[in-house]
Amino acid sequence: MKKKVICCGETLFDIIAEKGKTRESVALHAYPGGSATNTAIILARLGMPASLISHLGTGFMSAYMLEILKKQGVETKHIMRDRDFSTPLAFAHIDKKGNSSYLFYEKSVHPDKVKTHLSGPAFRSAAIFHTGSYFSYSDTFFRFVQEMLKFAKKNGAFITYDPNWREAKIPKKRQARERIKKIFRSVDLLKLSDTDAMNVTGSRTLESALKKIGRHLKGDLVLTLGEKGAFYWDGNERTAHPAFKVRVADTIGAGDGFTAGLIYRYYTAGKEKFKREKRENLEFASAVSALICSGHGATGTLRSLRQVMRFLRSRGTNPASHSSGPVMNHGL
Repeated sequence: MKKKVICCGETLFDIIAEKGKTRESVALHAYPGGSATNTAIILARLGMPASLISHLGTGFMSAYMLEILKKQGVETKHIMRDRDFSTPLAFAHIDKKGNSSYLFYEKSVHPDKVKTHLSGPAFRSAAIFHTGSYFSYSDTFFRFVQEMLKFAKKNGAFITYDPNWREAKIPKKRQARERIKKIFRSVDLLKLSDTDAMNVTGSRTLESALKKIGRHLKGDLVLTLGEKGAFYWDGNERTAHPAFKVRVADTIGAGDGFTAGLIYRYYTAGKEKFKREKRENLEFASAVSALICSGHGATGTLRSLRQVMRFLRSRGTNPASHSSGPVMNHGL
């Protein structure tokens, strides 16, 4: 059976507002969103067998979303449909530098209403399990994500995690931080931005945040630093890579693209090579993220693996080091 990458998280529409054609109008453009959903779409475009575990309503917006995901090549059979749930909307404001801030509109449901047909055997084909965002530590889905993590761990999947802290969306910050710490203990690779690291630990400095994370994290850490690049930390040493410079349209999905790049590298290189070639991991992930930033929306710009390879070649990098030959031994 072909090994899959299973992503688990929120599915929503990112709504980007622009000036309308008349004085009294605003033009709204809807794009697929949600951290794990973005990562799944990008992985599918890179040629990975991506599956999504998520939660949608039964209305027409949810139907549109399912149609979009299927067209992107994302497996949707594990997406739950619930008449008491409505597909969330995230209205994004883009500033002059391309950075985004959000207003969220969503209807929460009681945790007891989150039902799923999934069980351990559904994870037998999982090479990698990725989860993240508020979905993973919310009152509604925390218990559900814990169950999914147990299934993934029991079946030997490589587990990646990105908390993707959104201040305006988190009513109980202390509780959220405790839940995130608990998830850290199950993670093989944690991806964080520098601001996320400080927020999820309640720290004022990055170094203090890293020390706190190190007390709970058993796996490795990749930290993104925006324009300053990123570094890989395996608990002993840091391996850094600068960011690729591009004209930024917006930064929506930049971190999700980076995560997809890391997952692609692990899937195609295998565990030992991934652990050894830290700089190559960061290089490929940075290229994916840069392409995402060069267009609007979390997934609109990146079309294929070939596009990433052309980008790397244009920056004087040898794409052959990232070529997707036969899938190596994942140590699973």
